[in-house]
Amino acid sequence: MALLGPPDVGAMERQGKVAGLIRALRYKKDHRIRTRAAGALGNHATTRVIRALGKALSDPCASVRSTVAMVLGDIADPQALPFLQTTCTDPHHEVRTCTAAALGTIGDKRACAAISSMLGDEHPVVRLAAVKALGQLRDPTTLRFLLPHLEDEDPEMRWHCAAALGSLGDLQAVPALVTLLEDPDTNVRVHATRSLGTIASPVCIPGLAETIKDPNFLVRREAAEALGSMPAQGAVKPIITALADISPVVSEAALKAMSRISRRNPREQLQPLLETQGDPAALLACKDPRIDHIRPALLGLVEELGKERNGSRHSNMKRCPNCGNQWDHCECWT
Repeated sequence: MALLGPPDVGAMERQGKVAGLIRALRYKKDHRIRTRAAGALGNHATTRVIRALGKALSDPCASVRSTVAMVLGDIADPQALPFLQTTCTDPHHEVRTCTAAALGTIGDKRACAAISSMLGDEHPVVRLAAVKALGQLRDPTTLRFLLPHLEDEDPEMRWHCAAALGSLGDLQAVPALVTLLEDPDTNVRVHATRSLGTIASPVCIPGLAETIKDPNFLVRREAAEALGSMPAQGAVKPIITALADISPVVSEAALKAMSRISRRNPREQLQPLLETQGDPAALLACKDPRIDHIRPALLGLVEELGKERNGSRHSNMKRCPNCGNQWDHCECWT
C-alpha cells in the first residue's frame, strides 16, 4: 500500500480547495508547505480563512508567522486585527515587522495603540514599519506618537516620520516639519518639504521660501513643487526665484508650480506676479543661460498671464520688456 505523501498545495490552490489548504496550514512535518498554504489562502478572503490564518500566527516557525501576517495584511479585513495584535511582541523581528505593515495596510484606527507600542522596538526595521503604518492610518491622534521620533538619531526614522506627518495633514505638525528643513540629512529635508506641500497651509510658506535656497537640488525641487500648492500670494516670489535655478529639474518644477498657481486663482496671484522683482516677463528678457531650457514654456506662461490680465490677445505682457517688440520678433535672448 502506497504511503500518503505531503499535501499538494499547488493542486489544491488550482482547484480552489480551501478546506484542504487550511489542513495543509497545520501540516507539522514541513514548514515550507505551511508557508505555501498560507500564501494560497490569501486568495480566499472569508471569515473561515481569516480565523485559520489567525491561529497560524502561533506557528512555531517564524517564516510561517511572517507569511501569515503579510497575507492577512493583503486581505485587509479588520477581522484580522485581534490576531495581528498578538504578534506585535513576537520574539522574531521579521514577524513584528510584517505585523506592523499588515496593520497599516488594513488601515483601521483601532490598531493605533498596537502600532504605537512598536515605535520603541529594539529593532530599527520594526520601528520604521510602525512609523509607516501610523502614517497609513491617517489618524490625527497618532501625531503625539510620531513627534518625539523626529529627533531620532537614525535619519531614516526621521524622514519616515516626516512622511507620515504629511499624510496626516495636521497643522499641528507644521512647526516640527519646518524645523526639519534644516536637518543635516538630505532625505529628511526632502520628505519634510514634501509633507509641508501636502499640508498646503499658508503658514508653511516662510519655511519653504528659505528651502528654495537649499544646497541640494532635490530639496529645492520639492520646495518649488510644494509652493505651487499654496493658496497665498507669498508663494509667488520664491517660485520666480526658482525659475532661474542652476538645476533644470528645479526650474522646470518652478515653472509647473507657477502655472498651477496662475490657473487656480489668477485674480489672487496676478498682482505679485506683475511686480518688478517678481515678473516672469523680466526673467524671460534676461540672457542667463541657466533658463534657456525653459524659455519656450516660460514664454507660454507669460502669454497666458497676459491674457488673464487684460482679457485679450493684445496684452502688454506679450511684448519683451527689454526691446518692446512682440515676443515672436524678440531676439534679446537668442
